[in-house]
Amino acid sequence: MSETTLAASNAANNYTLKNNEDGSFAIKKAAADVLTISSGGIITGSASATLVGNGPAFSASANAAQSVTSGAETKVTFGVEVFDTSGSFASSRFTAPIAGYYQLNARLRVQATSLTQVWIVLYKNGASLGNITNTFTSTAAWFVGISDLVYLAVGDYVEVWGGGVGTTPVFSSAANPNTSYFTGSLVRAA
Repeated sequence: MSETTLAASNAANNYTLKNNEDGSFAIKKAAADVLTISSGGIITGSASATLVGNGPAFSASANAAQSVTSGAETKVTFGVEVFDTSGSFASSRFTAPIAGYYQLNARLRVQATSLTQVWIVLYKNGASLGNITNTFTSTAAWFVGISDLVYLAVGDYVEVWGGGVGTTPVFSSAANPNTSYFTGSLVRAA
Protein backbone atom coordinates (compact mmCIF):
# COMPACT_ATOMS: atom_id res chain seq x y z
CA MET A 1 0.00 0.00 0.00
CA SER A 2 1.38 3.42 -0.95
CA GLU A 3 0.11 6.93 -0.29
CA THR A 4 0.89 10.28 -1.88
CA THR A 5 -0.30 13.58 -0.38
CA LEU A 6 -1.36 16.44 -2.61
CA ALA A 7 -0.58 19.47 -0.48
CA ALA A 8 -2.70 22.61 -0.46
CA SER A 9 -1.84 25.96 1.12
CA ASN A 10 -4.26 25.07 3.93
CA ALA A 11 -3.47 21.62 5.42
CA ALA A 12 -7.21 21.01 6.01
CA ASN A 13 -7.62 20.84 2.22
CA ASN A 14 -4.90 18.23 1.61
CA TYR A 15 -5.90 15.10 -0.31
CA THR A 16 -4.13 11.75 -0.13
CA LEU A 17 -4.02 9.26 -3.01
CA LYS A 18 -3.95 5.71 -1.66
CA ASN A 19 -3.30 2.45 -3.53
CA ASN A 20 -5.00 -0.23 -1.39
CA GLU A 21 -3.82 -3.83 -0.93
CA ASP A 22 -7.06 -5.19 -2.48
CA GLY A 23 -6.24 -3.44 -5.77
CA SER A 24 -8.60 -0.53 -5.21
CA PHE A 25 -7.59 3.12 -5.33
CA ALA A 26 -8.85 5.75 -2.90
CA ILE A 27 -8.77 9.52 -2.59
CA LYS A 28 -8.79 10.55 1.06
CA LYS A 29 -9.36 13.87 2.80
CA ALA A 30 -8.18 13.83 6.42
CA ALA A 31 -8.58 10.15 7.45
CA ALA A 32 -11.75 9.38 5.45
CA ASP A 33 -12.06 8.00 1.92
CA VAL A 34 -13.85 10.53 -0.28
CA LEU A 35 -13.77 8.49 -3.47
CA THR A 36 -12.86 4.84 -4.09
CA ILE A 37 -12.31 3.01 -7.37
CA SER A 38 -12.51 -0.77 -6.95
CA SER A 39 -10.21 -3.14 -8.80
CA GLY A 40 -13.24 -3.85 -11.03
CA GLY A 41 -13.65 -0.16 -11.91
CA ILE A 42 -16.69 0.60 -9.71
CA ILE A 43 -16.58 4.16 -8.39
CA THR A 44 -18.12 4.90 -5.01
CA GLY A 45 -18.10 8.03 -2.89
CA SER A 46 -18.55 8.92 0.73
CA ALA A 47 -21.94 10.10 2.00
CA SER A 48 -20.91 13.68 1.23
CA ALA A 49 -19.69 12.96 -2.32
CA THR A 50 -21.86 13.56 -5.36
CA LEU A 51 -21.15 11.16 -8.21
CA VAL A 52 -22.65 10.73 -11.63
CA GLY A 53 -21.11 7.84 -13.44
CA ASN A 54 -21.52 4.88 -15.66
CA GLY A 55 -23.97 2.92 -13.50
CA PRO A 56 -26.35 0.36 -14.94
CA ALA A 57 -29.34 1.63 -16.93
CA PHE A 58 -31.87 -0.11 -19.14
CA SER A 59 -34.92 0.55 -21.26
CA ALA A 60 -37.17 -2.14 -22.72
CA SER A 61 -40.50 -2.09 -24.50
CA ALA A 62 -43.19 -4.48 -25.65
CA ASN A 63 -42.99 -5.40 -29.32
CA ALA A 64 -46.19 -7.39 -29.70
CA ALA A 65 -49.62 -7.83 -28.20
CA GLN A 66 -49.62 -10.19 -25.21
CA SER A 67 -52.91 -12.04 -24.59
CA VAL A 68 -53.81 -12.43 -20.91
CA THR A 69 -56.65 -13.93 -18.89
CA SER A 70 -59.24 -11.46 -17.59
CA GLY A 71 -58.66 -10.79 -13.89
CA ALA A 72 -55.39 -12.74 -13.72
CA GLU A 73 -52.07 -11.13 -12.84
CA THR A 74 -49.50 -11.83 -15.56
CA LYS A 75 -45.79 -11.05 -16.02
CA VAL A 76 -45.41 -8.43 -18.76
CA THR A 77 -43.20 -9.43 -21.69
CA PHE A 78 -40.82 -6.70 -22.88
CA GLY A 79 -39.44 -8.10 -26.12
CA VAL A 80 -37.22 -5.19 -27.20
CA GLU A 81 -34.19 -3.93 -25.30
CA VAL A 82 -33.80 -0.29 -26.30
CA PHE A 83 -30.55 -0.21 -24.30
CA ASP A 84 -28.94 -2.18 -21.46
CA THR A 85 -25.63 -0.66 -20.37
CA SER A 86 -24.63 -3.52 -18.07
CA GLY A 87 -26.15 -6.55 -19.79
CA SER A 88 -28.41 -7.04 -16.74
CA PHE A 89 -31.81 -7.10 -18.45
CA ALA A 90 -32.99 -10.46 -19.79
CA SER A 91 -36.30 -12.34 -20.03
CA SER A 92 -38.24 -9.17 -19.04
CA ARG A 93 -36.28 -9.01 -15.75
CA PHE A 94 -33.59 -6.62 -14.49
CA THR A 95 -31.00 -8.11 -12.11
CA ALA A 96 -28.88 -5.61 -10.17
CA PRO A 97 -25.14 -5.94 -10.88
CA ILE A 98 -24.31 -3.25 -8.27
CA ALA A 99 -25.89 -2.69 -4.85
CA GLY A 100 -27.63 0.66 -4.62
CA TYR A 101 -30.71 2.75 -5.14
CA TYR A 102 -32.45 2.36 -8.50
CA GLN A 103 -35.13 4.51 -10.11
CA LEU A 104 -37.60 2.16 -11.80
CA ASN A 105 -40.45 3.16 -14.12
CA ALA A 106 -43.01 1.13 -16.02
CA ARG A 107 -46.09 1.81 -18.12
CA LEU A 108 -48.59 -0.73 -19.35
CA ARG A 109 -51.26 -0.37 -22.02
CA VAL A 110 -54.18 -2.77 -21.56
CA GLN A 111 -56.97 -3.12 -24.09
CA ALA A 112 -60.09 -5.28 -24.14
CA THR A 113 -63.74 -5.21 -25.03
CA SER A 114 -65.63 -3.73 -22.05
CA LEU A 115 -62.43 -3.05 -20.06
CA THR A 116 -63.33 -2.04 -16.47
CA GLN A 117 -60.10 -2.38 -14.48
CA VAL A 118 -56.33 -2.36 -15.09
CA TRP A 119 -53.38 -2.70 -12.73
CA ILE A 120 -49.60 -2.78 -12.72
CA VAL A 121 -47.32 -4.25 -10.04
CA LEU A 122 -43.57 -3.87 -9.49
CA TYR A 123 -42.01 -7.03 -8.02
CA LYS A 124 -38.63 -7.40 -6.28
CA ASN A 125 -37.42 -11.00 -5.86
CA GLY A 126 -40.99 -12.23 -6.30
CA ALA A 127 -42.54 -9.90 -3.68
CA SER A 128 -44.73 -6.91 -4.53
CA LEU A 129 -43.20 -3.49 -3.95
CA GLY A 130 -46.49 -1.78 -4.74
CA ASN A 131 -49.21 -1.53 -7.31
CA ILE A 132 -51.45 0.95 -9.06
CA THR A 133 -55.04 -0.01 -9.94
CA ASN A 134 -57.53 1.97 -12.03
CA THR A 135 -61.22 1.06 -12.05
CA PHE A 136 -63.64 2.76 -14.43
CA THR A 137 -66.79 2.37 -16.49
CA SER A 138 -66.22 0.36 -19.67
CA THR A 139 -63.60 1.53 -22.13
CA ALA A 140 -61.49 -0.11 -24.87
CA ALA A 141 -57.93 0.73 -23.73
CA TRP A 142 -56.20 2.22 -20.71
CA PHE A 143 -52.68 3.09 -19.57
CA VAL A 144 -51.39 2.50 -16.05
CA GLY A 145 -47.92 3.35 -14.77
CA ILE A 146 -45.74 2.92 -11.71
CA SER A 147 -42.51 4.52 -10.54
CA ASP A 148 -40.40 3.85 -7.46
CA LEU A 149 -36.95 4.42 -5.97
CA VAL A 150 -35.84 0.99 -4.73
CA TYR A 151 -32.80 -0.40 -2.94
CA LEU A 152 -31.40 -3.48 -4.72
CA ALA A 153 -28.56 -5.68 -3.46
CA VAL A 154 -26.34 -7.44 -5.99
CA GLY A 155 -28.43 -10.22 -7.56
CA ASP A 156 -31.84 -8.77 -6.58
CA TYR A 157 -34.23 -8.75 -9.53
CA VAL A 158 -37.27 -6.70 -10.51
CA GLU A 159 -40.14 -7.49 -12.86
CA VAL A 160 -43.39 -5.86 -13.98
CA TRP A 161 -46.69 -7.70 -13.73
CA GLY A 162 -50.15 -6.46 -14.58
CA GLY A 163 -53.69 -7.33 -15.41
CA GLY A 164 -57.02 -6.23 -16.77
CA VAL A 165 -60.69 -7.07 -16.39
CA GLY A 166 -62.61 -7.24 -19.65
CA THR A 167 -63.34 -9.50 -22.59
CA THR A 168 -60.13 -10.91 -24.17
CA PRO A 169 -57.65 -8.43 -22.64
CA VAL A 170 -54.19 -7.88 -24.13
CA PHE A 171 -51.13 -5.93 -22.99
CA SER A 172 -49.99 -3.38 -25.55
CA SER A 173 -51.32 -4.14 -29.02
CA ALA A 174 -50.12 -5.13 -32.44
CA ALA A 175 -50.86 -1.62 -33.72
CA ASN A 176 -49.10 0.12 -30.77
CA PRO A 177 -46.45 -2.30 -29.46
CA ASN A 178 -44.11 0.28 -27.88
CA THR A 179 -46.76 1.77 -25.61
CA SER A 180 -45.72 -0.52 -22.74
CA TYR A 181 -42.22 -0.07 -21.32
CA PHE A 182 -39.91 -0.74 -18.35
CA THR A 183 -36.91 1.48 -17.56
CA GLY A 184 -34.42 1.81 -14.72
CA SER A 185 -31.10 3.25 -13.69
CA LEU A 186 -28.76 3.31 -10.72
CA VAL A 187 -29.18 6.61 -8.89
CA ARG A 188 -26.69 6.00 -6.10
CA ALA A 189 -24.45 3.06 -5.22
CA ALA A 190 -24.77 1.65 -1.69
